[in-house]
Amino acid sequence: MYSCTKKKPVLLAVPIICSLLMTGFLVQFASQVHAVTNPTHHQGMDAPRIDEYDIFRNDRRVGTHVVKRLRSDDRLVVEIRSRISITLIGFELYRFHYDAREEWDESGLLSLSVKVNDDGKPAALEGRRQDNEFQWEYGQMQASSSMPVYPTNHWNAAVLDHDAVLNTLTGKINKVNITRDVTNSSLQDIDLTSATRYRYEGQLQLSSWYNDDGDWLAMQFIAKDGSVIDYRCSNCKQVQVRE
Repeated sequence: MYSCTKKKPVLLAVPIICSLLMTGFLVQFASQVHAVTNPTHHQGMDAPRIDEYDIFRNDRRVGTHVVKRLRSDDRLVVEIRSRISITLIGFELYRFHYDAREEWDESGLLSLSVKVNDDGKPAALEGRRQDNEFQWEYGQMQASSSMPVYPTNHWNAAVLDHDAVLNTLTGKINKVNITRDVTNSSLQDIDLTSATRYRYEGQLQLSSWYNDDGDWLAMQFIAKDGSVIDYRCSNCKQVQVRE
């Protein structure tokens, strides 16, 4: 896990990364909720789908984020991979690896596995649905929540209709208020003029963009040091932000 109090003065990136992955990731419009939470109804899942994102800090590329979706029998398997590297004059000062695997069926999230290597410090989360409850372990902590449960991996737009997410970096449920943002906004290198911007407030604060198909296109938030962090899809269909 990230330590927001790490004492590496040159590494302003540490609190940034802490904020970055604390933000959690996933969402879809109400009309697409059934399709997302019921994988057999999701369009285009006969072959693997891979969405790739670049991660930027103040418009400087610092990492990559990949979401791979594959239908296996009656389940949807989603694999998420993040790699972040902070360098200074050619030397790597900080490294972050994040790997997650989700399984979904007709009843929602079935299982979740997360492995993190935060600059040499490992952490892991393992969870599985039992009846109408999702149970998980994070380190020495055991916790549970009634269904539905949405991990902070952002690909699933169904989270837009809910007020809580499972933070995969802390193992805790975060309360959020997600609202449609009517203010216009754009990101460099990605055309968002027919997407809709949503704002998270509460224990997570960020803006995230989705198109009418529920595809996650971009995310932006302010890190603790005041820098701007962007996730920008590099291979999604480019559309525009709708007010």
